[in-house]
Amino acid sequence: MKEIEECDVCKKTVKDGEEGLLCDGCLIWKHRTCLSMGLKAYQRISKSEEDWLCENCKVKGERSEKKSSKRDSQKSYTIADVMAKLEEMDTKYNNLFMKYQEQVKVNNELKEELLQIKMNKGN
Repeated sequence: MKEIEECDVCKKTVKDGEEGLLCDGCLIWKHRTCLSMGLKAYQRISKSEEDWLCENCKVKGERSEKKSSKRDSQKSYTIADVMAKLEEMDTKYNNLFMKYQEQVKVNNELKEELLQIKMNKGN
């Protein structure tokens, strides 16, 4: 498979020195920030000798694992695996919370605007 040096998410080139990861499954690059990945998780993965798979390749791999081995239903996780997943979840939570706060602000502005419109109609 040909290696593409373009981020699969933002479609911009992943330049040398940028924080990007190459999926060992599909050989497609992704920027760390496009993955909403925390810096610690990125540093751990980039220093690791183990293969890194993007979410698409993980899902494909999980499907084939399930088909090939129904008996092996228990997985063993290391503390590092759990910590990495927690950090990933924390990053996603923080992103969602920021979006929530933005929506609260927009809603409050809309409420004030509606109140102004109602007050102007009354005059």
